[in-house]
Amino acid sequence: MDIVNLLTELQSTNNAVRNAAEAHMAQFQRTQPDNLVLALLKIPEDSQLQIQYHQLAITLLRRVVVCSWGVAFVEFTGDLALSPTTKQIVREHLLNQLISTQSISLQTGIAYTLATIGKVEYPDEWPDLILRLLDILSGQHLDDFAKRGCLFVIKEFVDDGLSEIQFFQMGSGLLQALYNIVASRNSNSALALDTFVATIEFFHMVDDGAEKRALRPVVEGIVTSWCDLLRSLYAPLSEEWNWKLRTSATRAIHGLLTAFPKPMGPQLSSLFKAIWHDIQLLVQESRLVDINGDDQNNMRIVWLTESLNLLEQMMESPRVSRLFSDAPIALCDMLNMLVHIAAWPQPVYHILCSDVNQFVTTEAELAFGSSDLDDSVVNASAIRMACHGLLACLTELDANTVVSHMVVLVRSLTQNELEKLESGLFLLDKALVNYEANDANINIPQLIETIQTVLQESSSSLVRARIFLLMASLASSALVEVSPDIQAGGVGIILQGATNKSIENQNTAKVAILMAMGTLARSLPSSVMAQHQSMILGFMCQWVLTNHLDDDTPATLMDVLVPVMELDVIKALRSQAVISLIFDIITGNFSDVSLVCDIQQAFEELTRVAVESDSYDILCQQTLPHIIIVLQQSLNEKDTNTELEYTPELNVMLEILAVVLGQGQSKSTKALSIPIDPFTIIFHLLSQILLSTHDNEILQVGATALAAAVRTSSHLIDTIPAQTTTNSNGRELVLRIVEKLLSPDLDESAAMSAGVLVSEVVETFGNHLGDYLPKILQVTAYRITSAQEPVFIENLLNVFCRLTLSSPRDVVDFLDKPEVAALQSVLKVWLTNFAIFTKHDGIVNNIMALAKIYCLEDLRINSIIVNGDVIPRDNDLIITRSMAKSMPEKYSQISASLKIIKLFVQELDCEIIPSSVPGFASKTIHNEDDLEDDDDDYEDFDGDNSEGWEDFNATNHDSLKELLAFDDEEVKPRETDSETCNILIVFFKEIINGNIGNFKELYEHGLSAHEKDVLVRALG
Repeated sequence: MDIVNLLTELQSTNNAVRNAAEAHMAQFQRTQPDNLVLALLKIPEDSQLQIQYHQLAITLLRRVVVCSWGVAFVEFTGDLALSPTTKQIVREHLLNQLISTQSISLQTGIAYTLATIGKVEYPDEWPDLILRLLDILSGQHLDDFAKRGCLFVIKEFVDDGLSEIQFFQMGSGLLQALYNIVASRNSNSALALDTFVATIEFFHMVDDGAEKRALRPVVEGIVTSWCDLLRSLYAPLSEEWNWKLRTSATRAIHGLLTAFPKPMGPQLSSLFKAIWHDIQLLVQESRLVDINGDDQNNMRIVWLTESLNLLEQMMESPRVSRLFSDAPIALCDMLNMLVHIAAWPQPVYHILCSDVNQFVTTEAELAFGSSDLDDSVVNASAIRMACHGLLACLTELDANTVVSHMVVLVRSLTQNELEKLESGLFLLDKALVNYEANDANINIPQLIETIQTVLQESSSSLVRARIFLLMASLASSALVEVSPDIQAGGVGIILQGATNKSIENQNTAKVAILMAMGTLARSLPSSVMAQHQSMILGFMCQWVLTNHLDDDTPATLMDVLVPVMELDVIKALRSQAVISLIFDIITGNFSDVSLVCDIQQAFEELTRVAVESDSYDILCQQTLPHIIIVLQQSLNEKDTNTELEYTPELNVMLEILAVVLGQGQSKSTKALSIPIDPFTIIFHLLSQILLSTHDNEILQVGATALAAAVRTSSHLIDTIPAQTTTNSNGRELVLRIVEKLLSPDLDESAAMSAGVLVSEVVETFGNHLGDYLPKILQVTAYRITSAQEPVFIENLLNVFCRLTLSSPRDVVDFLDKPEVAALQSVLKVWLTNFAIFTKHDGIVNNIMALAKIYCLEDLRINSIIVNGDVIPRDNDLIITRSMAKSMPEKYSQISASLKIIKLFVQELDCEIIPSSVPGFASKTIHNEDDLEDDDDDYEDFDGDNSEGWEDFNATNHDSLKELLAFDDEEVKPRETDSETCNILIVFFKEIINGNIGNFKELYEHGLSAHEKDVLVRALG
């Protein structure tokens, strides 16, 4: 075996050569795994070969090992396994290569392969692996780079390889070795810290109270020694790797605090000061300004963000919060630092001034992780969000001092410090959001004066934008209760800004005005803002027309438009601005699912109000032209001999069309109609689209739109004459589409709305369909019996459900005709999927339809046998998923009539209070101890009454309070559906009184004791 030549061919750019080499490799692996592994092992030791040969050999070695080592690996192919001798050689060679190589990439590959083997070999086949690795780490004869490889393997083991028992057997030696590496402050210290953090997880695995108490001295020793070490790491550092060490130290403190909050309590104050001091030093040295580019700066940003988040977590401790509550000057120092850190770096500041879409995205708090933003904006946004979190803790501690100092700080900043000024305004805005009016003790006139002064003096687009957003927060804050003039002043400043000539070319300031207006429209009474609706809509139209909408700007504008529209929907509709704005916003953003959902909801509201206010014709005049253009364009772009393809734009327009044609959710009984000319155009375009596509989504939403047209505009459909291109009139086109949707060749997803359309067609045109009606119903019945998708089944069943409500006997007779022969199959599917109906009207209709079928007392129904209750198994065998496939559940066989009764009782059981269950409706928790396990104690950060070390995380405190507040509250049953419950009660009373369907016999011999009890309780 010429392994070098084989490796060369595997790297060939010639596909034929490379494929042949891969085939040879696979053959060697199957037939000569030992020889192949030994040959690959020698490659990294050959200094004459280039590094890529070494790397490829280790990569292939790992692949061969997992496939040929043995059954311990799930990848084992079942062919020849490696011999014990070869396995031992592999272990020793890899361990030696791990500490001898000088290539970091090769070392990583070797370490990964070694860890992969070790995880299945340790401790049974390789009992001394961990000890040998620890000996290497503790030894003095190897350099730090060699030890890095061992540390990497140990890290892999700790992450996923050691059991709880194995860790506690050797944990002391491991923790000491990691401690020594961190204390030495070498290039492995950061990795050692990360490994230490991973070991903390083993303490979480301990759930026995006695074991926790036994480990408590160990935990306290770990916390004390490691916190002393971590504190010593916070000192001025300069080398690049020290940024990694800082970050790892921050994560280690977070890990300790999360795992051991009580023992960590006494350490938090000094650790908080150390981290805070470290950040202050960097601020003073102006080393946090550069947020671009290289790895060192990126690591610096990660460290700063995680450190601020850690400080926020520490603020939950009373020991830390007292640093500020007892010393207001410290609070002011922290605020000064946050203003500096949260300030946009100059490159980012200029980007946000000029790029309105990036500004909107940052304000939407979606910047972190957004792929649409400049990297520098993402980095700076992450820091700003962390500052916001820490500010929230400070505001909760002392809101008056925070707000008052922020006002003073903003007043002190000049126009030469625009970045800090904007940062101060941002933090002041956030501090005001959760401000409590009953705690207000600030100089409100000074606050307003400060904001107005900054607005007058500043020409910066970003500073002005921040002021407008701040004024919206202020006008809708709790401070209005203290000083009502704040509301009028805030609204006035924002509205004046919209007409200010000096911001005419400042798009960032303008979009901030729009966002502020949206906040006011949502927060203030409509009586305050309704008078400004026309001006806001006009300003919005002008801005949208002159700007390219991208990123999160369209969604943000919809968040503004909807509350402004809802101030006076009728007036907004008749202004013609709202519809135009919606289509301008959605243009180019049809793939934004959230935005599309918002727009659909907006049209539902607009359509509902239009119908109820006699403005439906205005809605149609403004909406349909936009839809017609897109539908016509979609058909024009389709080749003559090809099917129409899906486009997001077409799909959205069809969704809007369905809402408009269906006249929204209006309860109005007025006869409203679309003008005949646009309706005719729409109908023909929609018909052509449905007949020329097989796309699932287009067929679904298109059929829904057509069903809406049939329901509300059937008289217009009847007036549409046949065209030369289709040779079909309006009604015939509808029937052709129904035929297509019910075709067994069409996928269920595509035909999902077929049932909706068929129901409308049958109800609307049924008397005029002649022989076509039974054909439609027959095909519908056949599709029901083969349907798999729940929604599809529900829609098809709804066809017969609605028909049954008006003529149950005719439905049963039709399904039982010899040429149809679908009564048994349809009824079985119907009863099996009784609970499939999801909407309220569907549930009610389903119950009433089956009730009518039962009351027919038809022998054909009684003779149909269906599945009843599950038959319990004879033993206590636990059935796994794989066993369930070969051992399906068995059911009793009962008549369809009895099945209907059982289903109704089950439904009734869900709708009444299960008072027969002892203590259910009256059970209360009278002791907090009832909520706790005797062995697991949870305490606050600084509690001293527990024998454990754990605590609810800070984020869970509210949940804990809610749980304890449960003390005096009764357990509440779910809310009942009174309509469904009443229908069922009336039904049962009627069939009991008249013994309809021989109910007494079914009750005595067909119902279980529990079912009888449900009926007794329901009927009193």
